[in-house]
Amino acid sequence: MAGYVYEDSTTGAALDVSLQTGEGAGKDITHQKQLRYIHYDMDTHGKDVVMTVYIDGIAQTPAITINTDSREEGRIEDIPDTWAGYSFSAHLLCADVDDEDLEIYSPIIFVYTTFGD
Repeated sequence: MAGYVYEDSTTGAALDVSLQTGEGAGKDITHQKQLRYIHYDMDTHGKDVVMTVYIDGIAQTPAITINTDSREEGRIEDIPDTWAGYSFSAHLLCADVDDEDLEIYSPIIFVYTTFGD
């Protein structure tokens, strides 16, 4: 999908997937944004997938754990008020995986409001 880059850097028993918004997905990149929700559509086959959100290139805490037994389209709503900046990206780490343990059906979607005109 335009505006996202997926990098599959599988090594050994871990699968790293990086997702980064581009200008098309980020709309107005000159305005600060307050992150409100994160949408996902995936099947982790009962494995823990740890999502680290990066704002302006800096890892945010806490990390978010997603664990599904079937395809699930979900929305993460418990977003800290401090998660604001110009650009958002996510890193997914799923330890103990093989080719069928993580299925991502659509991009991670960041939903935000803009401020700071």
